[in-house]
Amino acid sequence: MSRSVESLAEEGGQPVGASLTCSPLEAAKRLGIGKGTIYELLHSKQLPAYKVGRNFRIPVSVLEEWVLRQARKET
Repeated sequence: MSRSVESLAEEGGQPVGASLTCSPLEAAKRLGIGKGTIYELLHSKQLPAYKVGRNFRIPVSVLEEWVLRQARKET
């Protein structure tokens, strides 16, 4: 059975090439907040992440879950 190009370009719902993680700068841009605020959240362990060498990496799914938790706190 032949698969379409679109179906071949996706794996697990993520387009091929879509990153599973983002940098603190990318996270700040996504959230519309300052990079310094992201680093404060990372260093205080309020925003879960891991390091690759000296660089923080934030899983996109963790970032999305964190945003939802923050929204729930506000209501």
